[in-house]
Amino acid sequence: MGSAQNWTAMDTTTPKPTAMAVAYQRVREARRSFPAPMFWADKAETAETALKDYVQSQIDANTDYRPAEIPKLESALVDRRGETLLLVVASDLDAAKGAVGLK
Repeated sequence: MGSAQNWTAMDTTTPKPTAMAVAYQRVREARRSFPAPMFWADKAETAETALKDYVQSQIDANTDYRPAEIPKLESALVDRRGETLLLVVASDLDAAKGAVGLK
């Protein structure tokens, strides 16, 4: 009887996974169903468009709220190499490009 109570106590006190853990789990599940590499370019193109749209939405959302940040967003770099994308938002874009070997 005591072990059943302990199990119940442990079950109710087990922490729920964090949002980041849930996101990683979803990525792992999605990777299992990825199509053949010849289709990745379309997905990378879609992701690139989504990143550019995201940056634009941040510009629109922060124009009045944080106007000092807008030049960084306007000069944001989205670099695509195959199916890999890189988004760089930095006050010194040249230094950031040098750090990742994009000069």
